[in-house]
Amino acid sequence: MEDEDLGINITGAFGWAPQSMGVSFVHSGDVIAVNLRAGLYAKVDGDEDHWQRRQLAEREMVDITSSGKREVLDGRARLSWRSRHHAGKRLTTVSLSNAREVAAGEAKRHTDLCLFQASMSCIDDGGLSPYPQGDVHASAEDRELAFRYRNKPSFAIGHGVAVDWSPTEAPTTVTTTVLPEAEVGAIRAKAGSGDVYRMRWLADESVPAEAYAAGLARVVVDYRAWITEQRLEAQRTTGVFRDLAADIVDRQERAARRMEEGIALLELEPAVLTAFRMANTAMRWQMLRQGRLVEEDVRYGARLDADRGDDEPQWRPFQLAFILSALASTVDEDHVDRELVDLIWFPTGGGKTEAYLGLAAIEMIRRRLVRGYHGGGLAVLTRYTMRLLTAQQFQRAATLICALELMRADDERFDETPEFSIGLWLGNTTTPGTYKQAQKELGVVRGQSKPENPFQLLDCPWCGHPILPPRHTSKDGAYGVRASSSSFEFFCPNDVCPFHDELPVQVVDEGLYD
Repeated sequence: MEDEDLGINITGAFGWAPQSMGVSFVHSGDVIAVNLRAGLYAKVDGDEDHWQRRQLAEREMVDITSSGKREVLDGRARLSWRSRHHAGKRLTTVSLSNAREVAAGEAKRHTDLCLFQASMSCIDDGGLSPYPQGDVHASAEDRELAFRYRNKPSFAIGHGVAVDWSPTEAPTTVTTTVLPEAEVGAIRAKAGSGDVYRMRWLADESVPAEAYAAGLARVVVDYRAWITEQRLEAQRTTGVFRDLAADIVDRQERAARRMEEGIALLELEPAVLTAFRMANTAMRWQMLRQGRLVEEDVRYGARLDADRGDDEPQWRPFQLAFILSALASTVDEDHVDRELVDLIWFPTGGGKTEAYLGLAAIEMIRRRLVRGYHGGGLAVLTRYTMRLLTAQQFQRAATLICALELMRADDERFDETPEFSIGLWLGNTTTPGTYKQAQKELGVVRGQSKPENPFQLLDCPWCGHPILPPRHTSKDGAYGVRASSSSFEFFCPNDVCPFHDELPVQVVDEGLYD
């Protein structure tokens, strides 16, 4: 939407109870058709609870060679227009306003004077032209977005309302809408091929470091092949976006160099290489568990290492590229790229979670291998902005932590290192702040005929068994929560689960701070 001096008054389009709405578009004809619709409501026999709707609709033919206005919709509305020349065509603004006036702040008290579901369509059979965007952008990001979507022009803008145009190709009609719709095409991440993307191969500690680095180099080779195509496209770009196109390619080159730096680090630093391999073992393990492709009692070793053929977990190219590009700055506290924020931009379900969990696993493992007992503590801080997303992502991250904790128990390289654990901090309206509060809430749950879980973790992240029973029972072991005035812990009620004794999950604030 845009607010500008149009020569017609649409200032009323932007209030809490808008008086008007408008559209602006570029076309070639001197006459346009304007279809108008609105509804009126009147009380039935003076009854405050019963109203009768009356539909208003009409078509106006408007000569836009000069500005003008006229009463429409039985005199209940005013149609105004103004047109000016633009690049050999006409840039026209049309507005629809309520013709009735009341004192400021009184509009909603006069329901009978309001126009409901008002809409307007402007038609030029000669077709619409892309709406001018101009070369001045509010920010560098706006400028880049204008470049990226340069082949997806807008054909109109709305004033106090959204707009749509039809047909999609060569539109002739612009229509107001209060709830615009757009179909977003599905995006699928490119799949990788070969051992380098298979977590089982990446976890194999028998592969020499040189062969390992040579295999990972293929990720960069494939990425550079795409950069070559992008550079050719940038060189074909002319006008104001030429330098911007070149800058985008430069950033792609920087990403490729960061990947190469990550690969070199794996070749030169044994501790980083070991952490990378072990992280792939953990990621593979948790993905096999989430897919129920291994039993919950399978442990670190031969049964886990067995090849699962087509069911073998593997990285998508963008995931592995992200991990490699961020690896050096993750393990080196003084790295220049510590000032850089890496953004994984991909739709839901595309694999963002696995990408950052893989990187997190590498660093959590590396700290323990290098620092031993002092390698514990807070390593990763994750913030979610949506409550439903928080629960889902927390469950998936907890599954990885469970895999890491089983690895710590079975791999002697983790001897005398601190536990892997995960915590959830949501505020005390959602999770308990103190052990005593948690103990009190558990007491309430134990008295419920159908226990309701107030502790966020609904199922064991490793085997999927419910933390609480579906109905009240006197069996303490059916409730996977232990709480006292000085402690709080989860455990899996399933006695076959390796986390039957305790889960490495904490949701009480006091427990997070300990």
